[in-house]
Amino acid sequence: GSSGGGGGGSTRDFSFVDGDIERIEARIKHMNIVGITTAVVLRLEAAKQTTLAEFERIFTLAEQTFKSTLASVPDSAHTWHEWAKLLQLKAQRFGNSLEYYEEAIEKYRAALAHGADEPYQVRDYADVLVEHAQALLRDARQVRVNALQSLERAYRVEKLGHRERDKLRQKVTSAMKHVVDDMEALARRQLDEAVMLVPAVLVQQLVDMAMSLCDEATQKDLEAASEQQQRQEAREAAMAAAATSPPPSPHNNTTSLSPRSS
Repeated sequence: GSSGGGGGGSTRDFSFVDGDIERIEARIKHMNIVGITTAVVLRLEAAKQTTLAEFERIFTLAEQTFKSTLASVPDSAHTWHEWAKLLQLKAQRFGNSLEYYEEAIEKYRAALAHGADEPYQVRDYADVLVEHAQALLRDARQVRVNALQSLERAYRVEKLGHRERDKLRQKVTSAMKHVVDDMEALARRQLDEAVMLVPAVLVQQLVDMAMSLCDEATQKDLEAASEQQQRQEAREAAMAAAATSPPPSPHNNTTSLSPRSS
C-alpha cells in the first residue's frame, strides 16, 4: 500500500514484513449462552427443592453464575430478566419477603433498560409488581396488628392513667400511620404501574396473534394459488401434447382382407 509522505503530496511504498509484528495474541469473545443456560437450569432446580438448606445452596450457585455472566456481558437483557425471576422465586419462598421483591424489581427494570420488550418479559415484570404490592399490603396490616398488640402489652405492664394511655396511643398510632401510609402508597404505585403494563402486553399479544393469523392465511392462499397454477399447467401440457401428436393412420382403422385361395 502507500501512505502520505512529506511535502508536495508525495507518496512512498510501504511493505509489511514479519519484523513489524511485535506479538500475536488470541482474543476470545465470551459467549454468555453457557452461563445463562446453567443459571436458568439452577433456578429451575431451586424451585423443586423442598428443604430450605438445599434451596439456599442452589440459589447461591445460580446467583453466582448470573453475576459472572453479567460481568462479561453486562447488557444482556435476558440474563437480567432470568436473575430477576430467581430473586422473585426467593421472595415467594421466604414468605413474600419485601427485600427480595425489591431486588427482583430492580433486576427486571435493568432488563427493560437493556431492551427486554418481549410480551412475556413485560408480563413477568407486571406480575412481580402485583406480588410486591400484595406483600406490602399484608405487611401493612401486620404493622397495625403489631402496634395494637404492643399497646396492649404496655397497658398491662405499666400502670398508666387515661391521659398517659391516650398519649402513648397517639404516639404509636402516628408512627404506625406513617409507616403504613408509605407502604400502602408504594403498593398503589406498583399496582398502577402493573395496570399500565398489562394492556400493553395484551395489545402486543393480540398484534402477534393477528400477524400469525395473517401469515397463516397468506400461506394458505399461496398454497391454493400454487395448486391452481399446477392444475392449469397440467391442462396446458395435456392440450399441447394433443395438438402436437400425429393424426391416426387410416390403415390402423381398416381391416385387411386376404384373398381366399381357390
